[in-house]
Amino acid sequence: MLHVNKLMPQHYKLVEGTLEIDGVRMHQTARKAPLEDARDKIHLLHPRFGLKALDICTGLGYSAIELAHRGCIVTTIEKDERVLELAKENPDSHKLFNNSRIKLMKADALEVLPALASECFDLIHHAPPRFSQAGELYSGAFFRELYR
Repeated sequence: MLHVNKLMPQHYKLVEGTLEIDGVRMHQTARKAPLEDARDKIHLLHPRFGLKALDICTGLGYSAIELAHRGCIVTTIEKDERVLELAKENPDSHKLFNNSRIKLMKADALEVLPALASECFDLIHHAPPRFSQAGELYSGAFFRELYR
């Protein structure tokens, strides 16, 4: 049985271009800027024009923005309203909210994925917070749902 810490994080803030939740940075900042880190990760997926991409745990939107920049049609899912509010404040996230290639869903990925049963994605980018903050997004059942 999967044990998940259900305590909600209390402290959210923008730090050096990344989201910090309870002192844990969601992007690397020591060796490269968060935008560069997101670009490098998305590059590994070989995105190209017309592919359909699913981005789980939108965060500040850097990955969704990069996928759209590379020509993908992106569905991105974020359940935490506090994260989306910080993204709205972050200048590097503005393209998340005004790009016709990005469909932003404010929802719980665990609940919405089964509803996407008729959808087919060419690429999936999944970058959840730490296991202690979102252990259910690391489960075998969740990955089987993604594979489906």
